[in-house]
Amino acid sequence: MSVLKVIQQMSLGMVTWNVKLEVFQKTLQEQVVLVNNNVVIHMRMRLEEYNLVTNFLILSGTQMILTTTDSDEEENDKESYGSFPTFSMPKSMDQYKWEVGTYFTEKKEFIEIIRTYALANGKNLIFDRNDKNKVTVKCAGAKGKCNWYAYCAYMSAMKSWQLRKIIDEHSCSRDFNVKLVNAKWLSKKMEKTVRENPHMKVMDFRDKVSRKWNVCISRNMAFRAKVIARDDVDGSFTEQYRRIYNYAHELLRGNPSSIVKVKVKNIDGEVIFSRFYACLKACKDSFVACRPIIGVDGFFLKGKYGGELLTTVGRDDNDQSLPIAFVVAKVENKDSWRWFLELLIDNLGGDAVGASCTFISDQQKGLLQAIQELLPGVDKRYCV
Repeated sequence: MSVLKVIQQMSLGMVTWNVKLEVFQKTLQEQVVLVNNNVVIHMRMRLEEYNLVTNFLILSGTQMILTTTDSDEEENDKESYGSFPTFSMPKSMDQYKWEVGTYFTEKKEFIEIIRTYALANGKNLIFDRNDKNKVTVKCAGAKGKCNWYAYCAYMSAMKSWQLRKIIDEHSCSRDFNVKLVNAKWLSKKMEKTVRENPHMKVMDFRDKVSRKWNVCISRNMAFRAKVIARDDVDGSFTEQYRRIYNYAHELLRGNPSSIVKVKVKNIDGEVIFSRFYACLKACKDSFVACRPIIGVDGFFLKGKYGGELLTTVGRDDNDQSLPIAFVVAKVENKDSWRWFLELLIDNLGGDAVGASCTFISDQQKGLLQAIQELLPGVDKRYCV
């Protein structure tokens, strides 16, 4: 009686579970052994027989252990019996050795690992089949004659994917044109580089990919990958601006009695960030012991949205700089300086305190007019 026939009879309930193991042993003789109450099968079987045996034993509450050892090596391999390993990404996929039975949490993980393996080893792998329950991968090297092959399938009982078959031998040489590499996947790998150097040229981007993985990519692919990576990086700026109120509340939570202002505009029902003001209580209280000098300056913000950082600093008795308050604004002009100085003067104690200070600046756009309107006759000095 064939293995397939025995399993079909068991699945149809023609024999009871109490004698199932006995039926296995009698039918398959020495090909079935019992180790720690687990059924261990040593045999060659067709793929449909393997799938049926695996699913039946799992649903029946019995663990099936797939081994590749011969019967005379059974004594030396008893310690290896157990559940199959779950894949863990190594430091390098170069010359990686695949293991039959390895679990993957989802199909996407297996596909990403195949791409990484192909890139690290310079192998022109292709997805021969990629559907809901099965993925087969072949190597197109050596004009399609390479023997390398991988088959991964979904196990409904385990809710995971498992590497069912692997022929881990390449008969092809290294290929510098890996077709599995695409712009979207490459952008994920190069996102850190683009974040650190957002103005990297396309050719520099392409050269770095070639040096890192020893593969060739077209200029168009390098351009698309760089654009996608920049969009992912710049997208974080958009997300952070949406959380500007969370940032303001966190400043107030960590620095009670501080002054934080957020100014927004409502354009067609959409809230758009305009300005942000912060004056921490500790800095404001420390200014009382500082010299009556306030330095005023502005700086450009570099990034997707740009803007200006307007700052005021004091000078303490040790000639150290003390930040007093700052504003993030879209542009530096009279209106933004006036809004900043009105809040600053009010936080420091009013016009009397502001008029007793000397303002030092390099005559930024609109600053002198704003100071003259708010504090007429106040002392002003200019940077050399």
